[in-house]
Amino acid sequence: MPSYRRIQVDTYSTDFRKATEIVEEPELPSPAPRNVVVKNHYLGINATDVNITNGGYGRTTLPVKCGLEAGEQQRQTLATNPPAGATGQFVVQLAKLAGNHVIGACSSDEKVEYLKSLGVDRPINYKKEDLNAVLKAEYPNGIDLAFEGVGGELFKSVLDNIAVFGRIIVFGNVSHYHGDSGPEPQYGYVQNRKMQLQSASLRGFQRCHYPKDEPVHLQRLQKLVQEGKLKATLDPTEYHGFESIPDALDRLYAQKNIGKLIIRL
Repeated sequence: MPSYRRIQVDTYSTDFRKATEIVEEPELPSPAPRNVVVKNHYLGINATDVNITNGGYGRTTLPVKCGLEAGEQQRQTLATNPPAGATGQFVVQLAKLAGNHVIGACSSDEKVEYLKSLGVDRPINYKKEDLNAVLKAEYPNGIDLAFEGVGGELFKSVLDNIAVFGRIIVFGNVSHYHGDSGPEPQYGYVQNRKMQLQSASLRGFQRCHYPKDEPVHLQRLQKLVQEGKLKATLDPTEYHGFESIPDALDRLYAQKNIGKLIIRL
């Protein structure tokens, strides 16, 4: 049997370099009945990778192998953070296909131009413009729906400008993934009060809770890509091998990637 390499977590940390090592296994296990062995040619980089190395999905005795086993509305105002990454690029395109006005908060002028190419109605470079001020001035009726994956000040800006009966879908908290700072508990009361006054709703999203829905929507996404209605953007930076994973994560957390970061194996 051929050998293979894997990533192993030796210590819990959000520093991927510190937490992991590459382990060479001399023999690939034979697949059990009804199982298959898949040879990967590419590896996707995700912001939540550091949650895995930090034990964010549960801790056990080290070392461990590194890995993890909304209705549609039209003509609404939708905001998403971050809009130019692996997930956000699809959120904004699907929202436009459904006939919505889309706002995207991003971190560079290059990403502003990219979002325009996807049809985003109002890209906002929050490094140059005050997101909260822009939303209050240009969207006095508030945001009907927000997909929020950053947290921190960006989440506060979205919450401060949520419309009556608005909805916030939380699919991540990237601003608190990397480093030692945790969430801000003192903001809890303000958050609850705002949601109450606006009769708004806040809902989390975890993909693993929707296994029955995934095949249907995956087929739909594939069809949209094949028809040219949905663009799938890969970041142009080239990375090769497990050794480059920390460098790719550095690029992601430096907010330099546009589209999905992948590594050629």
